[in-house]
Amino acid sequence: MPLNLQFLEPSADSCSLAGVSMSLAEYQRKRHFRKTAEPKGTGRRKKQAGNAKLTFVVQKHAASRLHYDVRLELGGVLKSWAVPKGPSLNPSQKRLAVAVEDHPLEYAKFEGTIPAGEYGAGEVIVWDRGIWTPVNDPRESLQKGNLEFELHGEKLSGNWRLIQLRGREGGKNWLLIKRHDAAANKDGTELTDSSPESVITGRSLATIVQGNPAQYRQTRRTTEKERRGAPKVAARAKTRAPTKRNSKGTTFSGKQKRVAPQLAKLATIVPTGDEWLHEIKYDGYRLICTLSNGEAKLWTRNRLDWTHRFSGISAAIVELSASSAILDGEIVALSENGVSNFQALQNALQGSESQPLVYYVFDLLELNGEDLRPLPLIERKRRLKALLPKSGAGRLRFSDHLSGDGSTFLAHSCRLGLEGIISKRGDRPYSSGRSNDWLKIKCLKQEELVIGGFTASAADNRRFGTLLLGYFHGRKFKYAGRVGTGFDSRLLTSLRAELDERIVQECPFDPIPTRERGPEVRWVLPQLVAQIQFTGWTEEAVLRHPVFLGRREDKTARSVGPPESLAPDRESNPLPTRKQAIKSSPSKSKSAIDFPFTNPARILYPDLGLTKLDLASYCQQVADWMLPYLENRPLSLLRCPEGQAKSCFFQKHAAAGTPAALRRIEIDEKHERVTYLVADDLPGLLSLAQMGVLEIHVWGSRADRLEYPDWLVFDLDPAPDVPWSKVVETAFLIRDLLSALDLQTFPKLTGGKGLHVVAPLSPRRADWKKAKEFSQTIAQLLAQEYPDCYVAKMSKAARRGKIFIDYLRNDRGSTAIAPYSTRAKSQAPVSMPISWKELSPRLASDFWTVQNARQRLESLKRNPWQEFFQLKQKLPKIDRNLRRIISNAIADS
Repeated sequence: MPLNLQFLEPSADSCSLAGVSMSLAEYQRKRHFRKTAEPKGTGRRKKQAGNAKLTFVVQKHAASRLHYDVRLELGGVLKSWAVPKGPSLNPSQKRLAVAVEDHPLEYAKFEGTIPAGEYGAGEVIVWDRGIWTPVNDPRESLQKGNLEFELHGEKLSGNWRLIQLRGREGGKNWLLIKRHDAAANKDGTELTDSSPESVITGRSLATIVQGNPAQYRQTRRTTEKERRGAPKVAARAKTRAPTKRNSKGTTFSGKQKRVAPQLAKLATIVPTGDEWLHEIKYDGYRLICTLSNGEAKLWTRNRLDWTHRFSGISAAIVELSASSAILDGEIVALSENGVSNFQALQNALQGSESQPLVYYVFDLLELNGEDLRPLPLIERKRRLKALLPKSGAGRLRFSDHLSGDGSTFLAHSCRLGLEGIISKRGDRPYSSGRSNDWLKIKCLKQEELVIGGFTASAADNRRFGTLLLGYFHGRKFKYAGRVGTGFDSRLLTSLRAELDERIVQECPFDPIPTRERGPEVRWVLPQLVAQIQFTGWTEEAVLRHPVFLGRREDKTARSVGPPESLAPDRESNPLPTRKQAIKSSPSKSKSAIDFPFTNPARILYPDLGLTKLDLASYCQQVADWMLPYLENRPLSLLRCPEGQAKSCFFQKHAAAGTPAALRRIEIDEKHERVTYLVADDLPGLLSLAQMGVLEIHVWGSRADRLEYPDWLVFDLDPAPDVPWSKVVETAFLIRDLLSALDLQTFPKLTGGKGLHVVAPLSPRRADWKKAKEFSQTIAQLLAQEYPDCYVAKMSKAARRGKIFIDYLRNDRGSTAIAPYSTRAKSQAPVSMPISWKELSPRLASDFWTVQNARQRLESLKRNPWQEFFQLKQKLPKIDRNLRRIISNAIADS
């Protein structure tokens, strides 16, 4: 079964529990007991009385990746699994557990440090311990791959299961699942976070690090450098401050150190009030630094390790008087007048650093194990200032602030040639992501844009004249103008070489810019990101006075969306009531539509007075969102030419009088070849409005590979007496079930009475038969496990009080309502893609309508289906093992 589940640390090579008994030879082979304090073990298996109690231990292990080792005594050894995320008391959390070699019984008491260079090097504590009781014969259960047991520990208790995934990993991968009982906890609190300490000593991992001699820290660093081929470097040990605990008595764990940065929103007005702190906006690279075990790492926003690029900065951070810390700041290159210069920073990264780079630090997220993020910013900065060097002239500098008159501060910043200022709420905690607590106000506008082409240089064919720039909007790459200044001779040559490697014949911009049709234009794959400075935008959304500042190697091209300065950030508003949503949105759009409509004033939704022109206006507003799900797909259309309240009919095939803007494709159907319609663009979409189409249904495959679906749909169709909350619960159940099979899903409100759970499939390798068989298996097993709740048959007589899990959408020729399509119902609801976070019992299937959908789309900060067409996941193979896994997962749901 193609479940690709792996855990890389520690390695679990050549170990399998299929044979139940493993000697300690593998354990001893991997360790040098003259170097490590781990117990060697006698290798003798003690005899146990029939009623002897079996011990268990869970050890928290900070190897190269933090994980938890679950060990169960059996046959005189400790059967062991490495659990990356640790045990969870939430039955919905199915935690991967990778079988590793047997450990000796003495290992249950081991706490301490495994030296650098040794297998599993890192700190270990006994996180939990106690007695375990198997429900059935444990040896037989392990051989069958389904071990049920009860724990009686100091932290963990209740009933648990270990289920083996007999896949390509040789049976090493298991799932550790908490059963539903009194010890279960579904409130979202993880015991690994709330109780991180040892049950033996009360120590944390950080405390064990403190107890190590400085020589150990240096030895570990040197060993890692030797692995990379770096020379040995002697370093002096520094005295570290003791680890502190925060107000809740917990330390900042290794897993928490992967912190996403807090981001600022673009604003045009400086906020007022004494609670605001105003800082200089630097023109450099935003980096978060983690200091631990005498080693400093520098991370970009995309979690790229750039320590090697700024070795001088990392060396300076190691000298700080702290055992551990997390700093947030920006690395800049300063010009002679002290202003940050992005071009100089680019030159420095290319090896021509004329002046030392500086790390301006503006926030402190952790210090000596204490999580400072809940503290107000003003307190975090006070501690940061005390930590950093006092000179203010070295590689590390404190980013000072001004409180009070931010407008004057901005004016002075602009006169000095700075990029702008950042205004922050001094009384607020650190919160990852973008919010109104941090605002950026710019002097000169700057944006990241993607290079989509260039013009050839008439003077030198090794160089270019201008760069053609754009950004991604949904699946389209939009043109933003050209830039022809800001390059030096070396960049003109080196960048041209990179562009030549990406030349393509077809224009990547959609639509093709009319001003870029000359013979000198060359198109390239939109992969390289540039930093552009400019004064504004024209009415055609083209840059004014752009200047090239440098490359943005820390950004991916697909992350560059519509520029903030072109379309300022909008807040994601709280969910309104239906009445509020309709009232606050325009009931009828008056925007001009260039399309030859007949009878544009014909009323299609009489209860609302919405006309054909209103429907066309809606189609135009959602076209960029909707077309990616229509392109190249055969359509099945519900037409209501006289309006929703009158006669409607389905049309699948092209007929006389069908608008030419709709593309035709030929499809074999049983004994004949028929013509279907496809809407690939806005004219095609508007043609559907002209035809009075109130519902657009699409195939689950595209015309280029018609026999291979690229998504899977579970249509949850409740009987009239089933409450909506049960439909929502079922959607989450199917989401978790498919997640256990490595399939990520997306929810969609159908606009009717149901809900769709959709799983994208890429690459397209499973045919319709396999897709139907897989979805049918899921539906039937759910109906068998919960016969009072679900049915997998179409018979309406059998649906009373139940939810029909309709898997038949996954059959050749079957269709599903398209995302953003209207429905032929009186209030003009629409089929709306949402996120799992949004899905709740108070969000009914028909909540979003033609009248309030535009408000929703304008308020979104991020497309809830952003990754839908980017995911790489395929349908698991249907076999007995898969059915067993599904059955076990359903039983534990």
